[in-house]
Amino acid sequence: MNRRRGIALTLLAASAVAAVLAVNAFAADQATTPVKVTVTMTDFKFKLTNTATKKLVRSVPRGRPVVFTVVNKGRSVHDFDFTSPRKGTPYIDPGAKKTLRVTFSSKGLRRYICTVPRHVQLGMSGNLRVK
Repeated sequence: MNRRRGIALTLLAASAVAAVLAVNAFAADQATTPVKVTVTMTDFKFKLTNTATKKLVRSVPRGRPVVFTVVNKGRSVHDFDFTSPRKGTPYIDPGAKKTLRVTFSSKGLRRYICTVPRHVQLGMSGNLRVK
């Protein structure tokens, strides 16, 4: 009877270890899987949506890569730039798109703008919260 109990306890312990390893592997995979955001630019505003769910994006997680697919649906060139960290796209022609990958290392608000002269004054700016 003691031998069976010992085997059962060993199997139970092995199952618990396997479960912990699986949870850790899932968490590690989640931390490296990019968040995908579509940025739609028009004359003169930005719209950020989750690429998979199509829901508006107001925040992204700290320390996790974010891939921005930036699409210009306006009639003039635009770009999508963060003021901190200083990262952004080149000017994007109407109908074209570019990809920008950013990993935010700290929490807080990140301002994004279009750097084409006078576009910020016309409304092409916003804030993204990093949690």
